[in-house]
Amino acid sequence: MAIGLEIDESRSLMIWTYFPGRQTAEEFRDHFATLAELSELVHKCRHLMIVYNRGVDISDMDAAAMDRMQARLAEEGATLFGADGISYTAFVCPDKINKLAIEHFMHRSTVKPLGDFEIFDSRDEADAWLATRD
Repeated sequence: MAIGLEIDESRSLMIWTYFPGRQTAEEFRDHFATLAELSELVHKCRHLMIVYNRGVDISDMDAAAMDRMQARLAEEGATLFGADGISYTAFVCPDKINKLAIEHFMHRSTVKPLGDFEIFDSRDEADAWLATRD
């Protein structure tokens, strides 16, 4: 399983899509490499939508792994996302367990490299929220 990547230049929006199955740290590292390859497009994005499709298993991503990921995003933020960075992140989590895990982690994290964020049940809700930002 890989992490899907869409870029909507007209909306300055980048969308990461996690497909059903177990999410691994290796896939996240590969995703970072893809972001670096596409840096010219990625750096134009001010909004990020992260879609955890129904059936995504993030059980390997415990609090320590999530903290490491956030720290890496903070360290490499300017390289990954450009000098202006990400202003708003919308998480889409239709599975209750993933929604609770992401919500818990994002609220307790001391590093916030992805700007202001909200968590939604559907992509339509996330799209509507992002459309009112900036």
